Amino acid sequence: MVELALAMPLLLVMLFGCIEAGLLFCDAIVLGNAARESVRMASVGAPTNQIGLVVGTTTGCLKEDLLDPATVQYRVWNGMNWGEPQTLTDVEGRNIAQAGDQVMVTLHYRHPLATGGMLAPLFGGRTEIPITALRVMRRE
Repeated sequence: MVELALAMPLLLVMLFGCIEAGLLFCDAIVLGNAARESVRMASVGAPTNQIGLVVGTTTGCLKEDLLDPATVQYRVWNGMNWGEPQTLTDVEGRNIAQAGDQVMVTLHYRHPLATGGMLAPLFGGRTEIPITALRVMRRE
């Protein structure tokens, strides 16, 4: 009985740590999928508001207030290297990226710890873990 009392806290921390890691991994997969789907829309010339809608529909299981707005950018090849990323805008119902340009979507999410403050000391006292997903495709 004494051994159980000594081992139980460690076993519980390991159990909740495994659960938390699984939830964090799930959110990272959802965020990466949303970035991939939205950059695919950008690569075929969709307007920026439609790209934002794709982000909204593919991140359904994430808490909306913890998801930052998508950063949608493009950059141009100048013959030697890629230029600096610029904000993607629209002209006549299509985005302004030209064929061969790179389009990029970056998503940021703050994953809330399901265990609250129990595991927060392992993460420097934070109860939210930042996750970022960046996807890049060539404009078709």
